[in-house]
Amino acid sequence: GLPLDEVLKSQGRDVRVFRIHQLQLDDWDTFQELVFSLGFLEELGIPKTSQRNAEKAAEIIRDALDGNVTLHSLASAFEQALDAVAEQSNAEYIYSKQRASDLIKRVDRVKRDDALKDKAQKKWFALSNLFVAGEDRKRLDEVVNELLGDAPGEASCPVIAVDISQQGNQQRGFWSENLQKRILGKLLNVLVRRASNALTTGKSANVLVVLDEAHRHVPSGRLEQNSESERLRSLLRNAIRETRKYGLGWMFISQTLGGLDNEILQQLRILTFGFGLAMGSERDRLRDFVGGDKRALELYESFRDPQSFPRKDLQEFPFMAVGPISPLAFSGRPVFFTMFTDMEEFISENRLKTEDSKPRPPALPSSPPA
Repeated sequence: GLPLDEVLKSQGRDVRVFRIHQLQLDDWDTFQELVFSLGFLEELGIPKTSQRNAEKAAEIIRDALDGNVTLHSLASAFEQALDAVAEQSNAEYIYSKQRASDLIKRVDRVKRDDALKDKAQKKWFALSNLFVAGEDRKRLDEVVNELLGDAPGEASCPVIAVDISQQGNQQRGFWSENLQKRILGKLLNVLVRRASNALTTGKSANVLVVLDEAHRHVPSGRLEQNSESERLRSLLRNAIRETRKYGLGWMFISQTLGGLDNEILQQLRILTFGFGLAMGSERDRLRDFVGGDKRALELYESFRDPQSFPRKDLQEFPFMAVGPISPLAFSGRPVFFTMFTDMEEFISENRLKTEDSKPRPPALPSSPPA
């Protein structure tokens, strides 16, 4: 129930949300990856399961178009893409001689059959639209400029949310996990590069990067080498170690400890734990973070499930936090607190306001303001 956008706007901060269709991609490497991952090649009879063949086909299409058309005009290059795949030597590069003949026949059918052609064109237009410029589109470097307050006419740095979720983009007809990871990776690469360059001028980036559902971006365990998942996790591992001096902070939100990469967890200075980590391997990890403090673990294990309260107005949301946020951090002990559940009380105690409310004099809180 907290109108966070109103609170931020009342403090003079603009809130901007970008979805995938509002971002303009601008490099051929990304184009080649998306030819493979967004399903266009499947319409030509090259399934994603034949990964090596599909990667060769994406390479063929990229080589045929790069230098002959611009990324902004990809929509008009549909026929050129088909011709490139159906060229005899290219087809034999993608498949063996017999399979190459089948591929050429399939592409020829797509050209002649209106229904097949229409399906393939829809996939191609969805792909090419990601690279089209427009007044309502922002390149990733422009998004970072806004975030750092470098855009012309910026009075203060805005709060920017980039929605790359499937739910937030499914109506546009294109989404893939590889696309999601590639956009996030490119955005963070631009941000880290710009922040490091700003350090030479003595200006701090002063940016907090918040990653929700972090187990999707920095999972634990082994990942396929050179995959988008592996590259993104490696980027975040390096960033969290090296970018504090640039003024970049990192917040990872997840429902588990075991699902998060251990290198990331070890680099976090402040950790806040809610209800639900008191069993099995999760409990063992939790014990490590509190330095084996039995009393702290017992208090954490006494947390009540917020969903078990008979009424919503009676709910409590307890947390345990370790790190510099705790006044007992010098001894390694955590601090415990309960979150506010009443929106007006939260706004009042934290001396905030919304567009429709005025801040009230703060009363003495029964627990530290969250």
